Amino acid sequence: MMTRVRASAGLLGPAFVASVAYVDPGNFATNLAGGAKYGYELVWVIVIANLMAILVQYVTSKAGLCTGRSLPELCRERYGRRVNAVLWLQAEMVAMATDLAEFVGAAVGMNLVMGVPLFPAGLITAVVAFLILGLERRAYRRFELAIIALLSLVGLGFVYLFVTAGGQRYGHLAVGLVPRLSGEESLGLAVGIIGATVMPHVVYLHSALRATTRRAQAAGPRERRALLSGNRLDCIIALGIAGLVNLCMLCVAAALFHKPGLAGISGLGAVHAQLAALVGGGAALAFGVALIASGLSSSSVGTYAGQVVMAGFMDWRIPVLARRALTMLPSLLVLALAANTSQVLVYSQIVLSFGIPFALVPLLLITRDPRVMKDMPNQRLTSMLLLATTVIITGLNLYLLYDAFAGLFLLRRGHWH
Repeated sequence: MMTRVRASAGLLGPAFVASVAYVDPGNFATNLAGGAKYGYELVWVIVIANLMAILVQYVTSKAGLCTGRSLPELCRERYGRRVNAVLWLQAEMVAMATDLAEFVGAAVGMNLVMGVPLFPAGLITAVVAFLILGLERRAYRRFELAIIALLSLVGLGFVYLFVTAGGQRYGHLAVGLVPRLSGEESLGLAVGIIGATVMPHVVYLHSALRATTRRAQAAGPRERRALLSGNRLDCIIALGIAGLVNLCMLCVAAALFHKPGLAGISGLGAVHAQLAALVGGGAALAFGVALIASGLSSSSVGTYAGQVVMAGFMDWRIPVLARRALTMLPSLLVLALAANTSQVLVYSQIVLSFGIPFALVPLLLITRDPRVMKDMPNQRLTSMLLLATTVIITGLNLYLLYDAFAGLFLLRRGHWH
């Protein structure tokens, strides 16, 4: 019994690294806005989004586990060089947009907690991210543990906020599990939560984490099934915890801000200030520390994902320090120009939206193919659920893009008039 427990525990880790993307600074903004404006109405959206995340991350990690290759490497083997060049270019754009959002989030957190100006805070973020990535070169397990520690800070911060905020209406929370929307604006937020659920870079990354650290080299199908069960458990636990953290975010906002004068609260700085005013300095500190931990961990994971993308699609490898310096330049430029950080987060999410189908469609096609997956292709139900998830998330992201560009057009038109 103890041997089985230790074996299962040894398989835990990669999904925790991937789950960082589901509690990044972009999630902070969306969940807090949803809770402030609509109370517990969007609880069901978070639950559905989390179930989709578990499915996608399980399938992509299964691909790495069963083939010993990452999703970008499988694409390179399956598709022509031109197709892979397109996949690589869009993945690089997604990686930069991801890095931008996470860099800005960490810098804002340092600014709120320690008063560090945004540009120096960005430089500190870069140094810390380098140190975290350095752990991966020494021993991959150390990198995993560092990311899990930062993820724990995010989780503990919001559990603390959930408890100290008080005033939770558990009956309303239960009612929020029933799907309903009260208007077009709530639809927009629901679309934002689900549409931004699956981050393309961690779809690529998670397959590589399993391919490089947990290959299914067992002699027989029984052992392979055991490894697959451990992988499934890893995804359920890690992504389940990320889902609970997102739920805590929404519930804290629902309890504190869903009231006249506060329902329209927006911006991480405004949330921090209101937490200090309504709950106290400890709550504001917990929020700031959680934001810093989220930004640092997700930024490190984003850089790692960039390496996987470049090596997988194009078979190119560059030193991690050079890659980190390249991807952080846009982030430092934004911070140096003192741009509107909330607006930057919105624009980065728009860029991320473009990458969703480029990751999910190849994932669906490859993992249902027995020529690639050998004795473990997706079952029909898994393929159908993944297809539905792909269609829903892609459709919602297209809606987000339409809504964003329509808003910009109307804004410019009003400015011209």
